Amino acid sequence: MQRGAENRTVAATQCNKESSRSHSVFTCVVTVATDNGRGVTETRHSRLTLVDLAGGQIATSVHE
Repeated sequence: MQRGAENRTVAATQCNKESSRSHSVFTCVVTVATDNGRGVTETRHSRLTLVDLAGGQIATSVHE
């Protein structure tokens, strides 16, 4: 996360002085292994992916 923050690029737009110009993707993977009581290990996996697309929004200007 620190390396991504260091590589992040910002630039001014008409609506935002410090608009992010970088996309961000963060993936969290959780693995749980449990013994089911019969000597067999059961494993469950979950994945959560968060995506922030830079500059993807279209806003109507309030300063007309």
